[in-house]
Amino acid sequence: MTFGELGVYRFGMGARFLSVTILGTDTIDVAYLTFNPYQSQSGTVVRSDIYGEDADNAATFSTVADYNARAKTAAVVADGIGAWTLDTWVNSPSIVTPVMTIKNRAGWASGNAMVFKWEDGGSDNEACRRADTYNSSASLAPKLHIEYTAGGVTFVPRLMVI
Repeated sequence: MTFGELGVYRFGMGARFLSVTILGTDTIDVAYLTFNPYQSQSGTVVRSDIYGEDADNAATFSTVADYNARAKTAAVVADGIGAWTLDTWVNSPSIVTPVMTIKNRAGWASGNAMVFKWEDGGSDNEACRRADTYNSSASLAPKLHIEYTAGGVTFVPRLMVI
């Protein structure tokens, strides 16, 4: 899982989260991704963009072409990513807007999957950050953190007679 630029190659990463249990009526208060650095990295300017996949129930990636063809939400610009230290968890910038975009889709249902893509946004040469993946270690895999206010509750005032 790498994003940034190495020489002439630009990198991105995608992460799919299963069973996201938020309702279309919920209000997203806080949302971010958390990564465990694969190695310590610093000294270069990392400019990147974070997108959600604009889909009701995101599917597993099958090929690079499939990854590249996915519809994206508006980007969250994540420029000036600082140093990463091995095994020190790192939070992304806020992804409230992409999460809201996905859960506000007409076909969204609680329990569907969400995908997020973190891609290079014009980083300096040799600027990248690498994170552990689910395939390398389930306990060090990226995490999706969402805090929300439950919605859809209607208050009906009642007249009480004593």
